[in-house]
Amino acid sequence: MTVNVYPSGYSAEEGGEHISVYLRLWSDPGTARVKLSKKFRIGDPSGKSPLIVLCSEDIFTRVRETWGFQKFTMVNSAKSRYIGHNGSFTIRCDLEVHTKACTTSTSTTIAKPMIVVPPSNIVRHLEQLMVSKQWSDVTSLVQESEIHTHWLIIAVRSLLLYDTLEASTTNSVIRIEDMKVVVLRAILHFVYTDELVPVNETVVAREMMAAACRFRLEWMKAMCENLLAHLLSKDNAMSTLELALRHHYEELKIYCNDFTERAMK
Repeated sequence: MTVNVYPSGYSAEEGGEHISVYLRLWSDPGTARVKLSKKFRIGDPSGKSPLIVLCSEDIFTRVRETWGFQKFTMVNSAKSRYIGHNGSFTIRCDLEVHTKACTTSTSTTIAKPMIVVPPSNIVRHLEQLMVSKQWSDVTSLVQESEIHTHWLIIAVRSLLLYDTLEASTTNSVIRIEDMKVVVLRAILHFVYTDELVPVNETVVAREMMAAACRFRLEWMKAMCENLLAHLLSKDNAMSTLELALRHHYEELKIYCNDFTERAMK
């Protein structure tokens, strides 16, 4: 099966107002008929707009090898609501092939009713809670910068981080001497959102990874490994490999070795 997307519509008569999307049977089925259910959907990367979902159940044959939706969505709607931050537009296609033999020679497309459920935005709400400082009950002071957070969220996400901050608390203010403010902000951003802050410096990425290990944030540790692999260059490959060997970062070690071998060719 192949997915064919027509950004300006399947035919010129449509005037380029709709995006068309079709599923095509790639191989010749001979006299057989292939029955499957398909679901095309797009979502707003920002989580503000509802999902667009279209479903159908079709029978593909040698004569009718293509099924889809001529007016999947409006071009203007896609550009204004469903374009990612990197300019990408993503259509997801889910397929279910029916293994039971088809006994009818007719082919029909039946649109199934779908209740549109918007994507979860709890991450954005937690991020706003952190940024707004609303209802914060703990203040961290690091490198003369104040960071306001919430004990409950920290305790739920990392007991080690909670214990470390609590042990340094004096009059509701936590003084942290062994960490840079950029690293603590990165840790807290992950605690609230499960996401890494954008980082382009290898040194900062390494310190973030060390902090993730310190507080046993395994998901953040894996993301930092991936970030260090992304930032890998000829200038820092050996030092990053030494870091991976010293702390037993197996995936990063393998990636560094592969990178070094390719760079030497």
